[in-house]
Parts: sequence; C-alpha cells; structure tokens
Amino acid sequence: LNKKYKIFVMESFRIGSLISELRLMRHLTRDELSHQADIGSKYLYLIENGKTNVSTKILYNICKVLGITVREFYSLHEIKNKIDFKL
Repeated sequence: LNKKYKIFVMESFRIGSLISELRLMRHLTRDELSHQADIGSKYLYLIENGKTNVSTKILYNICKVLGITVREFYSLHEIKNKIDFKL
C-alpha cells in the first residue's frame, strides 16, 4: 500500500471512530442514528469502522442528529488526532 492510501484509510477510521464515540455519548444506537440521519445502518457501520469514506452531505446529516456542526466535528477530530499522536 502506498503512503497516501494508508493516510486516507487512517483518516476514514478516525472519522468513523469519532462518529461512533459521539453516537454512544448521545446514547443512540446505530439504527437510531442511521434512521434519523436518513442513511442505511449498514452504511453507518461501514463509516464507523473506517471501511468507507463519508460525504460532506452525510456527515452534515450525522452531525445534525448528534447536535453539533460539521465545523465542531472537525475541531473535535483535530483535537483527538493531536491527543492520539502524543500517545
């Protein structure tokens, strides 16, 4: 695998992981979040597990259900990356 692809896969995993963490913090099941965000639960599973990337529109829908903006999501993502990097 080339370096660019590895970075993409890692970013997909981190974004999905953060979505999963936020979902659990809101006490939502995967089915509840997917239904409210108007996406399939299997697709949400793939996103949360870093198996696929997420479009801006889908991320917007997910963030709306989670009660945050996309900008806030990316701020949390940056903070989490800095913490993970230091560990």
